[in-house]
Amino acid sequence: MNAKKERIYQDTSYTIDAVKLELDNGMLCEFPLINHPGGVVILAMNEYRQIALVKQNRFAIGEETLELPAGKLDNKPNETPLDGAKRELREEVGVLANDWTFLGHVYPSPGILNEKLWLYFAKDIVLSKQDLDFDEILTAEWMSLSSFRSLLLTGKITDAKTLCAYALAKEKNFL
Repeated sequence: MNAKKERIYQDTSYTIDAVKLELDNGMLCEFPLINHPGGVVILAMNEYRQIALVKQNRFAIGEETLELPAGKLDNKPNETPLDGAKRELREEVGVLANDWTFLGHVYPSPGILNEKLWLYFAKDIVLSKQDLDFDEILTAEWMSLSSFRSLLLTGKITDAKTLCAYALAKEKNFL
């Protein structure tokens, strides 16, 4: 396959390339490629077996969502995915965790987006201080596993990264 890329958008975190791809059969495909620095998703559970969630408006879909805490990796030298997960949990929920387990990684939309998400399970929670980024408007809450499962099964939680982290944590017997 032969590909040609033209940069059509760039900011401090993301770029978008217009890609023209010649397939092995000679067909020509055109599509956008969204380049993303990667991100982290945290399933944090407190001593009462409650899960930390954030409620926020998502402009792209025009809806308020209930999701696990998550965020993009910063372009900071030497920030590992685990460092990013610890930062995001503190920023969005206002807690720290002393026990971290890597659950796996996923690509949320590999057809046009190269974002890789690292999924973590966090426990042994310690209170800290919420420190939202200037452009974040969200509320954090703790929810019982049974309430979370009910919202999941009734279609009230539709965020893919939340579903993936939950499924991996459940299959690995953390829940």
